[in-house]
Amino acid sequence: MIVVTKVFNLRTEQYQIFSIDAAYAVICAYEQSRGNNNTWEYTEPRIKDHRLLECGASGRTVFCGDFAAML
Repeated sequence: MIVVTKVFNLRTEQYQIFSIDAAYAVICAYEQSRGNNNTWEYTEPRIKDHRLLECGASGRTVFCGDFAAML
């Protein structure tokens, strides 16, 4: 099954589409917005360690900096 995640930039109100899970997608969007395209620096095993990754109160949203996605 292919996972499609829409990541919203809460500051600019634009969105990006990723074919990865929501937590990884918001981290990728955040890091790429900072010019970091070295995806091996924030690969899946490191998702839980990202300092800005947060889950919403409902448990159905994830945030990283200005970026958000729904699970």
